[in-house]
Amino acid sequence: MRELLQSQIAQTKEKIQAIEAALNTATNLQPMFIKMMVNSKRHHEVNLKWLQEQLAEGIQ
Repeated sequence: MRELLQSQIAQTKEKIQAIEAALNTATNLQPMFIKMMVNSKRHHEVNLKWLQEQLAEGIQ
């Protein structure tokens, strides 16, 4: 289970970084698409926090 959580954490961090990169280099994105990307990033951040909590609880 620990390995699965660590894998999910790594994948989620990559998704967050990819969205951040897209937002930082976006030039011709429509405002609604930017809002969708921001919402998606927030969703992944919430998931990351939860996964990290699950990992920490599993260690104790």
